Amino acid sequence: MKKLPIEITLPNGFLEAEERCGYLVTAKQKRIWSIELDLLKKLLDVCRAHDIKVQIFAGTLLGAIRHKGFIPWDDDVDVALDRENFEKLIAIGPNEFKEPYFFQTALTDRKTFLSEARLRNSLTTAYVKGQSTLESHNGIYIDILVLDGVVRNKFLVSVQNLFKIVIRKILTSYNMQMVEGCIIKRLVAGIVVSLSHVLTFETWYRIYHHVLAMYTAYSNMIGLVTHSNDFMQKYALTKNEFATSTMMRFEGLEVPVPVASDAILKRIYGEYWQYPPVSKRGLWHAGQICFDPDVPFGIYKKINSSRDGECDEEK
Repeated sequence: MKKLPIEITLPNGFLEAEERCGYLVTAKQKRIWSIELDLLKKLLDVCRAHDIKVQIFAGTLLGAIRHKGFIPWDDDVDVALDRENFEKLIAIGPNEFKEPYFFQTALTDRKTFLSEARLRNSLTTAYVKGQSTLESHNGIYIDILVLDGVVRNKFLVSVQNLFKIVIRKILTSYNMQMVEGCIIKRLVAGIVVSLSHVLTFETWYRIYHHVLAMYTAYSNMIGLVTHSNDFMQKYALTKNEFATSTMMRFEGLEVPVPVASDAILKRIYGEYWQYPPVSKRGLWHAGQICFDPDVPFGIYKKINSSRDGECDEEK
């Protein structure tokens, strides 16, 4: 078995397949988890060194509280920062993470567009079908989410959404070389590309994040403004709930969790102690992400360049 490209020391027997909560966690899944744990530790070390406040979030928080580690049928890691700390991380990230680590944003990888950030391992593969291209960095990753001001007023939300859609379209079109389709589609795309170059890509990126943060100073609620309205409202929490954290064991790693975890998880998931039906376990990313913890994404790209990243084998 190929040695994993990680620095973290794993608990004895961690890489072996095992049954958790009636669900078989395969040896391959354990290797994927190992890469993600290593990425998480690396991120936490950098954040600690630069006094950047970060907490695990969403399903990873649920796993920490309910399972003391990964949800057995989950395959990703989510962390979150408020706007101030996210900006600090964006500023230092490109210089702090060296190979095989890669700090991915829309600025560091212009072949794809991310509203948030990701920390990836270059010696592995996690290709997200429909969201990535084979030209972008596709190593196994953890999501680094930014929490911005959430408002309930439908008019204010619609104004923000309009700006988000327009500026995101400009950013995703900025590096476009050619568009296939009818002449009208090509003409519209050409106009968008031309207008996008009125400002630099970096300037548009800053404007986009100003739009995401447009209500942060005025609202007591923060959430995933980068996502859809449903996600934004469902995963919202108060600034006070995010303000204080405590440390908790997560697969042998010490991770920061909000002190108000119970209230946050109840609001997001309801009776979060209850497991989902067996038929719904393991479906979150099934068929969407092509994982390979043993193959660098550069090699994966060569093998799959004519197949649009089709997965040979799911999780």
